[in-house]
Amino acid sequence: MGYRRIILRAALIGAALLALGSEADAQCSGQPPGNTVCAAPITPPGLPLFRALVPADINSAVALTPGTTAVNGGTAGRMFYHDATGKFSEFVAAGDCTFTAPNFLCTKTNGVNFAASATTDTTNAANIGTGTLQNARLATGFVTAGTGLTGGALGGGGTIGADIATVAQFAAATANKMLAADKVFGPEGTITYGTTTTIDFSTFVSNAAVTLTGNITTITLTNVKAGQAGLLRFIQDGTGSRTIPATINSIFKCAGGCSYTLSTTANAVDVIGFACVSATYCIGGALVKDVK
Repeated sequence: MGYRRIILRAALIGAALLALGSEADAQCSGQPPGNTVCAAPITPPGLPLFRALVPADINSAVALTPGTTAVNGGTAGRMFYHDATGKFSEFVAAGDCTFTAPNFLCTKTNGVNFAASATTDTTNAANIGTGTLQNARLATGFVTAGTGLTGGALGGGGTIGADIATVAQFAAATANKMLAADKVFGPEGTITYGTTTTIDFSTFVSNAAVTLTGNITTITLTNVKAGQAGLLRFIQDGTGSRTIPATINSIFKCAGGCSYTLSTTANAVDVIGFACVSATYCIGGALVKDVK
């Protein structure tokens, strides 16, 4: 009789120990609800039950593999973050930024659009401080030719050329023109004869000539420029004996005063040199007669 009691007590103790087993050994039956874990009963004896997950149930070493690890719950297209209560919440991009998986895009700062960049704006590269900007990014109007250049508003990959002065523009001292070496020395200008003859200094660089088919009673000088210097040729026609004003013009200044008397021989060529120091003061050289 005593042996039977000992065996019964041992059996009861074994059953109690099984009921007190760890949660890791618990076996639950049925389909588990979401976010639960199979655990031993709180008050044994009893069967294991499903209970809600707690932080300690999650293995921190679990690796999450993009595109492989399944996440239950939440809203597609949102980002998870750990909030102040120790729980995971969802982040919704709004305002300055948008999130379209897998890309997070921000186009503004406090509601103000970002400055134009080489990659997002093909019409304005003013904010690019470093690097190489492709020609295609230079939209029409970005580069404008300025003083001394041609081309105007240029399209992407366009070119700018120098605005070279012609001989006539050089002689006329046209503003905002560049001077090419081949324009420094221009051809002799032609002065049109008249009883009143006008010598326009903007029509020649340094030298000019007039053929006399009659007498010149008045010579008018126009567009005289400081620094312009050269030679004036007076050519007699086949008749000869043509005359000019002895003083040329009040702008001309000579040693002891100007007093020019031309050769009278038909087809004779007389030369007067000049150098202008201002628009109203030109030094006249000595008359060189009958140059052959």
